Amino acid sequence: MQTDVLLQAVLAASPILIVLILILGAKWSAAKAGWVGFGVALVVAWGVFGFGRTLHGELGPVVASGGAMVEALFTAATILWIIVPDLCLYQLQLRTGAIEVLQGHIAGFSDDPRILVILVAWFFTLFLEGAAAFGSTIALAAPFLVSSGYRPIEAITIVLIGHAVGASFGALGTPVIPMVDTTGLSGVALSGAIGLYHSVLGWLLLGMVMTLAARELPGDAGKSGSGWGWFLVAAVLFLVPFYLICRFVGPELCNMVGAAVGGVGFMLLYRVVQPRPPSAHPIAAPDSEATPNMHVLQAASPYLILIVLVLSTRLIPPVQRTLAGLVWEWSLFGVFSDRFAPLYQPGTLLFVALVLGALVKRVSMAHLWAFCWQSLKQVATVTMALVAMLGLSNIMNHAHMIDSLATATVAGAGGASPFIAPFVGVLGTFMTGSATASNILFTELQETTAQTLGLPLLPLLGVSGFGAGVGNAIALQNIIVGEATVGLSG
Repeated sequence: MQTDVLLQAVLAASPILIVLILILGAKWSAAKAGWVGFGVALVVAWGVFGFGRTLHGELGPVVASGGAMVEALFTAATILWIIVPDLCLYQLQLRTGAIEVLQGHIAGFSDDPRILVILVAWFFTLFLEGAAAFGSTIALAAPFLVSSGYRPIEAITIVLIGHAVGASFGALGTPVIPMVDTTGLSGVALSGAIGLYHSVLGWLLLGMVMTLAARELPGDAGKSGSGWGWFLVAAVLFLVPFYLICRFVGPELCNMVGAAVGGVGFMLLYRVVQPRPPSAHPIAAPDSEATPNMHVLQAASPYLILIVLVLSTRLIPPVQRTLAGLVWEWSLFGVFSDRFAPLYQPGTLLFVALVLGALVKRVSMAHLWAFCWQSLKQVATVTMALVAMLGLSNIMNHAHMIDSLATATVAGAGGASPFIAPFVGVLGTFMTGSATASNILFTELQETTAQTLGLPLLPLLGVSGFGAGVGNAIALQNIIVGEATVGLSG
C-alpha cells in the first residue's frame, strides 16, 4: 500500500517535474514547457487518476478536461485584466519621460552612494514592483545604479535582492489572485498572512543590499556607522506602513503605499538630519539630459491617482459595498465555476488611472493607444505561459493529483511540512519566473497539507506566498532581464 501511494505521488508530480526539467535542463521557455506539462497532466489524470471516468465520470474525460480549461481561461482573463493596463501604464511613464523625472529627483538628493542605494534599490524598486513588476523593476533600477558607479553584476544583484521584499504583491497584488480563487479566502486575509513574514524578515534583505553596496565603496567609506543607521530607518519606514496596508486594506497597495510613505518620510528625515545641500556634482539619472520639463507631481500622477482609487474603494464602506456587489458568476455542469467583480477588480482601477494619468500629462488617446499596442505585443508570451500553468494546475486539482502529492509530502515530512512550504514557493518562482505562477501551482498543495495535518491554513499559505516572493531574487527570467539592460550576456 505504501508503495502504491509513493508511485501515485511520483506520477502526480510528473507534470511539474517535466516543466522543471525542460526549463532548467533544456532551457525551454515557461510557455513551451508549461504546455508539455499540461499534456503530461492530462495523460496522468485520465490514465492513473480516472479523471472524467471515476471523477466527474458522467462527463467523460474530454468534457471534464474542457470544463477545467474554461476555469483556467477565466482565471487567466482576470489576471490579464491587471497585466494589460499595468504594462500600458508602464509604457506611458517610460515614453513620456516620467520615469526619468522621478529618477532625476532621486539622483540629485544626496551624494552618498549608500543613501542612493536605499532610495533606488529599496523605495524606488519596491514602488515600481507594486505598480508594474514583470521584470520592469529590474530593467529600470539596475541601469540607474550602473550609471551611479556600481559594476553591472553588483547593480543587478542589489536590485534583485531589494525588490524581492515586495514581489509577493507585484502589479497591484496579482500573485494573490490565484490564492483567492483556489481557497476562497479574502485578499485582505491572505495579504496580511504573507505580509507578516515580509515585515518580520524584510530588513534582512535590505541588510544584504547595504552589505553589497558597502563592499563597492572605496576605503573605509562603507564601514561608516551613519549609513547603517539610515538602513535601519529605511527598513522601519517601509515595513510598518507596508504591513498595515497588507493587514487592513489588501494586497493591491502594500508596496506602493509602503514605498511612497516610507520614501517621503525617509527623505524628509534625512534632510532634517543632513541639512547641507547635495554635492555640486550629483549623480545623474540615466540619460538625464533627455529628461523633459515635467513637474515631479505630474510625473507621478498616474500612481497617485491609482493610490487614491484603491484606498477609496477599499476603505469607504458604501463605495466598497456598491462596487464589490456587482458580480459576474458562472457555473458549468455543476462542477466548474468562478466569479468576477468587474468594478472592484484592480485592473479596472488601473484602466481609470491610466486614462486620467494620460490626461494630466496631456497625452492624446491616439498616443496612449500606441503605447498600449506595444504592451499588447508583450502580453502574447505571458498569456501562453499563464494559460498553460493554470490549465496544468486546474487539471491536477480536479483530478486530485494535488491531494496525492500532499498525502505523500505529509507522510514523508510529517510535522516538518510547514518548514518546507517557503522553499516550495521559492522553487515555483525560480522555475517559472513568476510568483503568480508559483502560487497557481502550489496553493492547492499547501491547502491540502494544512487539512491533512490539522494546521491553520492562513499561516501556511502566508509562508508559501512569502517564499514565492523571495524566489524572485533568483528567478532566471529576472536575471536575464537585468543582464540585458546593463549590457551583459552569458
